[in-house]
Order: sequence, then structure tokens, then C-alpha cells
Amino acid sequence: MFQIVETPLEKEIQEVVRTAEKTLRLASPYITTTAFEWLLSKKRPKVKIQLLTDYRLENIVNGVTQLGVARQVLANPSGKVRSNSLLHAKLLLADNKTAYLGSGNFTWGGIKRNLEAGVICSDSQSVNSIENVFSSYWEHSNSFNVSEKILNEIDILYKRIPKVELPKSSSDFESFVNKETHRLNSTQLKIVQTLTGWRKDVFNIVLSQDKETFDLKDIYQSKYFFEQKYPNNNTIQDSIRRNLQELITLGLIQRLEPGVYTIVSD
Repeated sequence: MFQIVETPLEKEIQEVVRTAEKTLRLASPYITTTAFEWLLSKKRPKVKIQLLTDYRLENIVNGVTQLGVARQVLANPSGKVRSNSLLHAKLLLADNKTAYLGSGNFTWGGIKRNLEAGVICSDSQSVNSIENVFSSYWEHSNSFNVSEKILNEIDILYKRIPKVELPKSSSDFESFVNKETHRLNSTQLKIVQTLTGWRKDVFNIVLSQDKETFDLKDIYQSKYFFEQKYPNNNTIQDSIRRNLQELITLGLIQRLEPGVYTIVSD
């Protein structure tokens, strides 16, 4: 059975949440604490949550995704959070009984104010199909686990970002941006200013590639540079891979497939 719904969506989403007895699965690139707490107030106490969102630092800076959501999910040992910078779908699954598929994010704008529409279904075939979509995005090669350690690191970087406006005129902006960072948007430029140590060095090597995509071998070719700068590091390639993953978390690069990346640009 299908039900077409449109904003405001509070009543319909509440009903989906209330039907969950074991697991509630959410996918939404943007999700805010107040909207999530409202959603949590409707679920049964023992229902575990799986959340798939987009925890790029750019989204944190812009206020469209908030760290408190993941912290609430992870406060329960059974809660799980993953992040994927490619995510655009908005899904809500209550066990394998009821599913919501819509256009609106799990923010107050997406639930109440914006002109959004969606479908709620409870027939097994449709719910299974949406469940398969969620599972494929959850296991997608660009998805990664979000831990309390990652949240704390994002929080530290967020607090380092200068609370200043970037130049507004085109001429001033051109002088502000050097040729290596011309592909980055204003929020990313602020994030770049927070980079230090390995992150900064790896990202500079990424920028020097001067091509749309690059792979691990391209970055490994700069191994000599890292060996000279970090002579006591005996795991250079491991450090490169780890920092590439951190740059993905920050929303500066994106994994296209295992070992292949691109700079995130508008």
C-alpha cells in the first residue's frame, strides 16, 4: 500500500517511527539535533538506530548537519552511524514493516516548512526494495563509520575555523585564492586554513596532481617527500591512506572507488 504525503510531515513520520519494534534506519544528508530529538521522542525505548548522513566539515560549518545527532545515536551501544559525502537520498525504515522515501531532509525545514513530498509504504515488496537501497548505501565504498573520536576531531577543527568573512568582490577573492585552490568553495577554503601537519601535506600533494581524479599510486610517488619530512615514520603509506580518509571526513576529497579519489568541488 502506498500513501503520498507532503509537508508538513510530522504526523506521517511519527507514525512510521512508532511502528518500529527493533530497528529504525535513517538516511538523510542533512539532519539537525532538534528535529532528531523530536523524532527520538516518538520511538520505543529499546529500538536501536542506524543513521547514514553526510558528516563533511562543510555541512557542520553551514549548520545543516549537527554533531549532537550522532552523539545521541552512539550513546546507545547498539547505535551505529556512517557518513557518505555522496548521499542525497532521504529514507526512513521501521524494521522491515514500514518505509518512508521522500525529498525532505530530517531537519525542521524538510519536515515542516519546505515544499517536500514523499511516499510511505507498508507492502513487503516495496519495503524490501527500500531496505535494499539503504543497505547498499550503508555498505557503499564511500561510506565510513563515525565514532566518538571522529566527532571530537571534527569538533576541534570546527572551532579552529576563522570566524571571518571571505572577500566578497571578485578581484579581492582572486587575490585571496591561489591557483592550487581555485576548485574549492568558500567553506572549503576556511577548512583548508585549519589543516596542519600530515593533513596539510597530503592535501597539498593532492592539489598538485592537477587532474580530475587521482589514485593512491599518484600520492605514493611523493613518498620521498614524506620520508624526508617525517624521518621517524616507518609507515608512510599507512599514514597517507589514513590522512586521505580524514580529508574525506572533512569534505575536501571524495572516494570514487577503492583507491581512486577526486577533489570535492561545487
